[in-house]
Amino acid sequence: VNEELEKRVQDRTAEARRQAQQVVEIMNTVPEGLLLLNEDGRVIRANPTAEKYLQALAAGDRDPATGQVLAVERLGEIPLAKLLAPPQQRLYHEIIQDEQVFEVAARPVVEGGAPVRWVILIRDVGSEREMQRRLAQQDRLAAVGQMAAGIAHDFNNILAVILLYTEMALNTPNLPPRLVERL
Repeated sequence: VNEELEKRVQDRTAEARRQAQQVVEIMNTVPEGLLLLNEDGRVIRANPTAEKYLQALAAGDRDPATGQVLAVERLGEIPLAKLLAPPQQRLYHEIIQDEQVFEVAARPVVEGGAPVRWVILIRDVGSEREMQRRLAQQDRLAAVGQMAAGIAHDFNNILAVILLYTEMALNTPNLPPRLVERL
């Protein structure tokens, strides 16, 4: 019986390790920064992208040897307490730091009705915003081009009528030479 119990424990332990490894692999392949913080703002786990973003954004305790962020007090100019509260107007908090633009979302991990940990998502949206700006500029230029083409078409129609009447007037007999020259 003890051998069977020990075998079950080993199987469950191996399964738990395998699942934990899968979670780490998923976190490390996500292109956005993912952080897991405890209720005090201490970093429990961070994927490589989050570690990179934390170097640029985070203020808080750092490991003196590596410079790695151990606890987050604020990201950019926004205190952690404000980041953990839902933003008023949109899904993400926006952080602008050294001409880079980030969106940050925080979601609680709730146990017993209270948040005990926080999952923080950090996205670098600077290049995305630049692309949106360029697309909007191209759309505006396309609209101006369409408007100019429409005006040119209308103007061409008016000129066609003027040319037709001018040619008809030139066919009138006994026109004075000065008038023919003007027409």
